[in-house]
Amino acid sequence: GISIERTFGSARGRENLEGWCKKLAASLAKDMDKAGLKGKTVTLKLKPVTFKVFTRAVTLDGYVSTAEAIESAALQLLRKELDQADLNLRLMGIRMSSLEGVGGTAAPSDQRTVENFFTKAPQSTTEEGGGSNKESPETHRSP
Repeated sequence: GISIERTFGSARGRENLEGWCKKLAASLAKDMDKAGLKGKTVTLKLKPVTFKVFTRAVTLDGYVSTAEAIESAALQLLRKELDQADLNLRLMGIRMSSLEGVGGTAAPSDQRTVENFFTKAPQSTTEEGGGSNKESPETHRSP
């Protein structure tokens, strides 16, 4: 994933915390744009003055990277917490995961994935110094 966070001496008040959330969303969107990334899961990290860190996350229907989309999801999560308690924060962060794009999670074309791990590996028809054709360890069967 990709994330950004900000440490405070102490920050409270709905308007103030929502303002910080918006700034963080804009910065994260800029970083994602530079990296060529989009993500589906937005996680809000909060650390109150009690130092007990907690996170809240939402998975979106599609991949996003705009400040508006990240802000909307993060504010939704923050507002749920603000409705339950008067938060006094030392830290706030936003993380985007379930990525796609240049630095995302797509496996390289030559990397084996879980889905194809148990399928028979391509066999080499020639080897240096000989022409043997050996089974890969994944496909070896004991007698």
